Amino acid sequence: MSFRADPEIGKIVLGLARQAATVSKQKFGERLDFSLRSIKLLDNQLQQFHEMVIVERPTDKELSGFAQLYGAYLGEVIRLAHGGEWGICDLADQSQETALLVPGPGAIFPVSKVYRRILEGAEENVWAYYELTVKYDLEHRTS
Repeated sequence: MSFRADPEIGKIVLGLARQAATVSKQKFGERLDFSLRSIKLLDNQLQQFHEMVIVERPTDKELSGFAQLYGAYLGEVIRLAHGGEWGICDLADQSQETALLVPGPGAIFPVSKVYRRILEGAEENVWAYYELTVKYDLEHRTS
């Protein structure tokens, strides 16, 4: 897996994250404020999306759109708190994926995580993801 930083992706992601905060306020009446604690609120909203998916069966394109918006938000919250840069990862299967390179944990994939959270439900909790992949690594890495 190789990572290539791309400032243009960072600009796009920031716009998507801001859009997610606006949609959250409109759809849920709740304000996502880009704080770490807002990841818990985000997870509650993603649970509601999960429940909607079960009933309404949106298209893959619609699911991907939600995942991009809210994955961008999740990634931006992590980047603002811990640093990092957005870019593209070349994966072993020859595909590419948008990633956030975070000091310590390395490349993380918040859009993919949010997509799984929407589809699979609570077992893909994004707060637990943050705590296990980012926070834990930063607190326990050796200097």
